[in-house]
Amino acid sequence: GSTTAVFAIGKTAVSTDDMQIVVTGQFDDANVNPSGNSVTVTNVELAGADAGNYKLSVSLPLTLTGTIHKAANDTHPDISGTNPSLGMTNGRISGLDETMEYSSDGGKSWNTCPNGELTGLSAGEYRVRYKETRNYRASNISIITLKDSSVTEMVTITFYSDGKDV
Repeated sequence: GSTTAVFAIGKTAVSTDDMQIVVTGQFDDANVNPSGNSVTVTNVELAGADAGNYKLSVSLPLTLTGTIHKAANDTHPDISGTNPSLGMTNGRISGLDETMEYSSDGGKSWNTCPNGELTGLSAGEYRVRYKETRNYRASNISIITLKDSSVTEMVTITFYSDGKDV
């Protein structure tokens, strides 16, 4: 991320005047810090056609504490699945890596994904997302439903011994 600080400045000016307060500064660190980030203001000036009607007085450099909020992660994992055999626990989800996490209980709890694929799965709904990081919230969720592979037709098998019904 960038360390450039963007300031929202309240101003008191005649409503018809064209005047802005332009502030330049830098965060000490581009990462989210729960206790706040130090911001050094290096320049403050007035701009606009009517800036000459105003006087600005500030001592620089000025150090403030600012907040960097976690950014949204609008991506979602691109995964695929293989259904388990009827009644077995041999289903799998592929396309995973350790930056992802999965839930098999509707999102109540999350577990770190392995690299490659998650195996030994039974039929059910699985949710996969990118984990929350220092600077980003958890991503959107991909939901995959693994279904039991089932017999689609009833088949009757009759065994014969010596040409006669058994």
